[in-house]
Amino acid sequence: MTKSHSELAVANYLYANTRDDADGCWIWTGPMGTVGYGQTKFRNPSRGPEFAHRLAFITWVRPLVKGEYVLHHCDKKACINPDHLWPGTQKDNIRDAIAKGRFVNPPLIRGESHPKHKLNAIDIPVIRRRISSGEEDAAIAKDYRVCPATIWQVRKRNSWNWVEATA
Repeated sequence: MTKSHSELAVANYLYANTRDDADGCWIWTGPMGTVGYGQTKFRNPSRGPEFAHRLAFITWVRPLVKGEYVLHHCDKKACINPDHLWPGTQKDNIRDAIAKGRFVNPPLIRGESHPKHKLNAIDIPVIRRRISSGEEDAAIAKDYRVCPATIWQVRKRNSWNWVEATA
């Protein structure tokens, strides 16, 4: 397949901004984004940057279908080697990250650990007793200086569900 002048210009630009590493990766040495992916405005300077690995895939492999991502077999964000890149969906990307142990859920911040908490674990059993006695959420909320929706969340055990009924 013959490459057009513009495709050759892109390929030359990509080659000029890489260095080889010991794993066969072509490490992008041009501008980098905040999360470690190479970025470039080579094809369209008036638009926002595009990821260098996506441009490499489009240049050396094939155009991308709408919604396709370009994933790395090597797991090096700066790599643009087309042999290390493969097309996939966001779901494929997440599955790949989980399989390789790179997908970590952030720690759950709840209850008194949350910086904006207004209730404490010792309040919850008292609130639940008041709920059980038939008291209105709005009245309970007023006493604790929270909105009635917060009391409703306690009522439905959508929040503070780890706190036992008696404390």
